[in-house]
Amino acid sequence: MSDTQMSTQQSFSTENDQVDGYRQLSRLAVWSIPLGLLSALSLISPLLWCVPMVAVTFALGGLWQISRSNDTTGRRLALTGLGLAILFGTWGMTWTISRRMVINHQAREHASEWLALMQKGDYMKAHQLGMEYYERLPSGSSLEEHYEERESPANDEARPSPEMAPSSFTELKSFMEDDIPQILIDANGDFEFVFVRNMTLKRDGQFATTVDQVFRLRFSDDHEPREMDIKIELKRTVDMHKAYWQIGPTSNASKSS
Repeated sequence: MSDTQMSTQQSFSTENDQVDGYRQLSRLAVWSIPLGLLSALSLISPLLWCVPMVAVTFALGGLWQISRSNDTTGRRLALTGLGLAILFGTWGMTWTISRRMVINHQAREHASEWLALMQKGDYMKAHQLGMEYYERLPSGSSLEEHYEERESPANDEARPSPEMAPSSFTELKSFMEDDIPQILIDANGDFEFVFVRNMTLKRDGQFATTVDQVFRLRFSDDHEPREMDIKIELKRTVDMHKAYWQIGPTSNASKSS
């Protein structure tokens, strides 16, 4: 056999060995890497928990594909994508659940504080808690002076127009005449309250969260014991890395359910 033929056979044999040794990279395993990294979005919102789930699906699909074929590789990529998805997915769920627990606990404390003020007859402070944090009186201010009823001016020209904001006394009076505050006031402090359950927790814009909670009131109505569930809406606003709570509308929970 000539040297030329031997060289041709060796070259053909080498090419066959390269073809036989080639292993295709699993596309599912490759895609599991960017999807695993995007799983960090699950820290932002529960709506994005689907991203790590998709990443896990791609990674497991890649591993299954590789185990079924001797011509497919990418096991390390699939395992890396799977690890990223589990890491960020678990982190996002844990963060969301723990955050909800903390916010619900804080809301319960502020709602209880408001009810305790109503129980003590401190209606001015209770009204202040229902205002935006930047509208409340500074600490140490005289609430009695602020809510003092002032006589209307005798001169019609000096009388405020209907477009002007109502006085503090008018706002307090309106607050005390609302359904739930009126029931608490009529009880004259002789009522008890217990926390029942959390209803909803939702985002209210970029820096605010709204929480609805139910409390059970026990009081006497015409010397007859009575129970009533009330819903208290609370708003949590974050400003300059500090959270402020505001008591929102209150209503009869049995009527709204």
